[in-house]
Amino acid sequence: MKSCPRAPQEDMYMDLHYVGSPQTVKGGTRRRRQYGGNATFEVLDHVVALGLDSDEFQTACRAGWETVANLGRGAFGYVDLIRVNMPAGPHEYVMKTLHICPNSERNARQEFDIHKYMLDTQTDEPTDILTEAIIPAIALAKSITAGATNYHIFFEKEDGTSLYNFIRGLKRSGEMISVEEYNEIEESLNDALHSIHTAGIVHRDIKPANLFIITDADPNAAIKYRIKLIDFGLAIRLDAGLKKPGVGTPSYFSDRHKRAIENYKIAVRSGVYDPANPAHNYKYTKNDDEYAANKTTDEIDKYVGYDPSSSSGSSTYTTETTTSTVTATPVTTSNSYTNMNGIHAAMNPGAVLPPVPPGNVRHIAGGRSLKNKRKRSTRRTRRYRR
Repeated sequence: MKSCPRAPQEDMYMDLHYVGSPQTVKGGTRRRRQYGGNATFEVLDHVVALGLDSDEFQTACRAGWETVANLGRGAFGYVDLIRVNMPAGPHEYVMKTLHICPNSERNARQEFDIHKYMLDTQTDEPTDILTEAIIPAIALAKSITAGATNYHIFFEKEDGTSLYNFIRGLKRSGEMISVEEYNEIEESLNDALHSIHTAGIVHRDIKPANLFIITDADPNAAIKYRIKLIDFGLAIRLDAGLKKPGVGTPSYFSDRHKRAIENYKIAVRSGVYDPANPAHNYKYTKNDDEYAANKTTDEIDKYVGYDPSSSSGSSTYTTETTTSTVTATPVTTSNSYTNMNGIHAAMNPGAVLPPVPPGNVRHIAGGRSLKNKRKRSTRRTRRYRR
C-alpha cells in the first residue's frame, strides 16, 4: 500500500464553512466546521455484524454533519470527530478521510476490507471479542467535493486517548503507574493481538500512536486500563503472500524484518530483484506484531513504580514452551500471548532487545526529531540576523 501525497487543505475543505465559537482542539484553536450537506455522499459498504442501517446513515450524512474536533493526521489521511443528526437523535462518529490522490480509493477499501473480513467473514473469533480488541469500522463512503472524490471510513466513538499521549502525559506530569496497572495494559494489548491473529490478521504497525487506551473512571473498578488496536491501514491477512519489506514504523521493526530490508535493497541495486523470491521479499507473521508490542511495553516500563516488598517483584516468566529468567516487568502466566518479553526470551534465549532510541519521536508521533528542529531554528536565526 502506497501513501498518498497530502492534498492542499483548501481542496479538502472546499465546501465547509465555519460556524459557532472558537474551540481548542489538538493542533491549535479553530472554529467548528459544518459540512453543508452533499447529495453525492454515498455509502459504499458497511459491516453487517454491527447492525448499521446504511440507508438511514446515508440520508443523515447527506443532510450534513458538524465536525466537533480534529483527532489527528497521518500519512494516509486525517481523522475528525463528527456529529450526525440521526433519526434517533444526534450521534457522534469518528471519521477518517483519506488524502486525495490516485491511491485513495484502494487504500480506503483495503483498510475497510480488513475490518469487514474480521467481523463479517471470520467465525473462529466471535464478533463481541473482536470489538473488545479493536475499534471497528462501521461504514465506507465517498463524496465528491469540487470535482474531487473523497473516501471516508466511519468508526464508533470511544472515550480515551492514544497510548502515545498517555505515555507523554506520564512523562510531563512525573506520575507513575503501579506494576498491577502496567500488567493490565500489557495483558490487554496481548489479548487484543491474540484476537486479531486468531481472526487471521497481522497489523504490521503496532506502536503507541496506534494503540487506544481506555481508562475506567471508577477507582474501584477491577480493571482500570484496556487497550484497543486502531489504524489498520497497513494490515494484511496472515495468509497473504510475500510483500516488499519496509512497511510500518522503522523503530519498531524486528531484527528479521531489518535483515529483509537490507536483502531487498541489495537485490534492487544489483538488478536481480524478483517479487517471487523469499530472499528479496518478506513474509509478515504475528511475530512482527509481537516484537513491536514488546518495544511498546518497554516504553511504558519506564514509568512503572515498583514496590520491592511486593511478591510480584519476581522476574520469572512462565510460557507454554519454556521457563526463563529475564530482567523485565514481572508477569507469571500460562498463556504465551500474555507477555511479549517472555515470548522473546523463549524464542531467542540469551538475546537482549535493543533499547528504544531516546528522544526519537519521528516515527512514533509523525513529528520531526529534535535535531532537525534545532537546525531549522538556527537557520531562521541566521536569516533574521542578516
